[in-house]
Amino acid sequence: MTTSRLSTAWVIDGKVLKHVISSRLRVLGVRPMSKLRFGLRLKLLFFSSFLLTIPWLGYQYVWEMETYLRIGQEQTMVGTARAVATALHERPALFDSQSAYLTDVKPGTDLYAHKIAYPIQLDGKLDDWQDYRHLSIAYDEQNLIDSIQDYQLDSLHFTHMVGQYDRFLYAMFDVTDNKVLLRPTNSLRIDKNDHLQIAMTDQSGLFQRYIIAPTQPGWVNAYLLKDDLDSLQPERLETKIQGQWRNTVSGYQLELRFPLTMISSKIAFAIVDVDRPLRALAFKIMDDRFGALTFTRIYSGKLEKGSSVLNTFTGKTERIGRIVEMHADDRMELDSAQAGDIVAIVGMKNVQTGHTLCDPKFPATLEPMVFPEPVISISITPKDQSASEKMGVALGKMIKEDPSFHVETDEESGETIIKGMGELHLDIKVDILRRTHMVDVTVGKPQVAYRETITQRIEDSYTHKKQTGGSGQFGKIDYVIEPGEPGSGYEFESKVTGGNVPREFWTAVEKGFGVCMIEGVLAGFPLLDVKITLVDGAFHAVDSSAIAFETAAKGGYRQSIPKASPQLMEPIMKVDVFVPEDHVGDVIGDLNRRRGMIRAQEAAASGVRVRANVPLSEMFGYIGDLRTMTSGRGQFSMEFEHYLPCPKNVSEQVIKEVKERKEAKK
Repeated sequence: MTTSRLSTAWVIDGKVLKHVISSRLRVLGVRPMSKLRFGLRLKLLFFSSFLLTIPWLGYQYVWEMETYLRIGQEQTMVGTARAVATALHERPALFDSQSAYLTDVKPGTDLYAHKIAYPIQLDGKLDDWQDYRHLSIAYDEQNLIDSIQDYQLDSLHFTHMVGQYDRFLYAMFDVTDNKVLLRPTNSLRIDKNDHLQIAMTDQSGLFQRYIIAPTQPGWVNAYLLKDDLDSLQPERLETKIQGQWRNTVSGYQLELRFPLTMISSKIAFAIVDVDRPLRALAFKIMDDRFGALTFTRIYSGKLEKGSSVLNTFTGKTERIGRIVEMHADDRMELDSAQAGDIVAIVGMKNVQTGHTLCDPKFPATLEPMVFPEPVISISITPKDQSASEKMGVALGKMIKEDPSFHVETDEESGETIIKGMGELHLDIKVDILRRTHMVDVTVGKPQVAYRETITQRIEDSYTHKKQTGGSGQFGKIDYVIEPGEPGSGYEFESKVTGGNVPREFWTAVEKGFGVCMIEGVLAGFPLLDVKITLVDGAFHAVDSSAIAFETAAKGGYRQSIPKASPQLMEPIMKVDVFVPEDHVGDVIGDLNRRRGMIRAQEAAASGVRVRANVPLSEMFGYIGDLRTMTSGRGQFSMEFEHYLPCPKNVSEQVIKEVKERKEAKK
């Protein structure tokens, strides 16, 4: 019989609680090192020198394992992940007969890796361990070191032991966990769920890490992890580490088997329990014959049928009725979904695209989805006037489904205007009206969403004075209007000193200029990238008011913007065209005629990809022209890039058309 002293570190949520453990191991068939005869004094000297190295080896091991467990767990246990790590160590070689000289093993305190009499059947039931269950050790709150949530006994505790038979090491875990979270079937991450981490040194002395993260109960193997301790990315599947994962009413049971040829001097286990609060994002709303479907991606936690979730955008809670997994036109009913799943929730009333659903006890808001402003608009009119109400209901549903789709009513003509991200986008919306909602409409000519800006800096002053008997209106402002940075929008700043314009009127001035920005002076398009600075002014103790200064700002806008060299801006689209190689010249020539700027030309396996920036006004009907040039084999995609100044001839033509439309409506 040989014994070896082993050291163990227990880890939960990143901190280490050191616990000294020993293992008694029997090893059979150890060959004598040599038949040479040595004197008694020489033997005593040799063995004494060996014993002197044991304390140094022990401290070296504890330092290495503590560093590993701290780094590995603190990097991966985010939120409320709890971990318990057990480490077994023997020096200098596992099950070496020299370990018989370790005499300070403490029964009742240290852990023993027992010699077992028969091989363990890996079925997850732990029946083969019954004769040894009194030797297993329990781990619970006293091993808890760091946890965001308050510890509860049913959240995580377990019993554990190891044994050795023949050429294999066996490990058993009987885990109590009130919320077992397995890895989603299609998930590429293996650390966002309950899992077991294993660390060891191999026969060559290299440090290796493994992880067991099953997608379902049953037979399991380990994944070898990459060398970077900050990473839990798998490198390959390791089939030599085998086991069985079996879910139970109270948690799960796990049995493992390792060939001793894999292990050198260190091995450690870490059970990781991921109990993160629910975090989910509604990214798509769809209306069908069974009701509204809210497509949701779950980022953490578990979504269960019948539970209540908090919508942090509205501040209201909603009950989860039905959860379905969509497969084209088919759907499968689910009782729950977990991190990594994409499911549809039936019957949500107040949830819209981009809203966050979370645990009411742990509110949080995920980064919202950003939708660009529309760049094209068309007018639609129902052919049958009796269908106007039906069209309104249909458009309301379509707005909920697609936040980049806008609808408004022209105040002068009363026409319904729909706005979107391109010609194809609006064509699809009109088709949905006709085919899905049975509303036939007449479509007007597409209108490009032009913008206006200024190109010169202007210092100006405006005084609003009105006397109608009694208290009048008075407000004087001195201001600077200048071009802003591209993409900055409307900026306002006040540099008034001395109280010439009281602070309570600054907001009114900002509001007055801001209201006017929605209609430029050239063709009535919104004004972009303008900075206005209030530098001075005057007020009257009786006649000045917020309305008076707001009116002064509006008058200053009408007076000064025409002096600042206003300019028309047109939307530029990022166009990606894929064409056969023999038609590249025709396509590039056509894009140049459309005032496009070629950015790149990339060869592909079956054609050429041409990337260009092209004004939206030149892209109407492009799909038909492209198919004609390429005999139907060309295709393209288009998205908004930015605004740029219009050429003078284009600007004059747009302004003329806008004036003609306004005259026609009178």
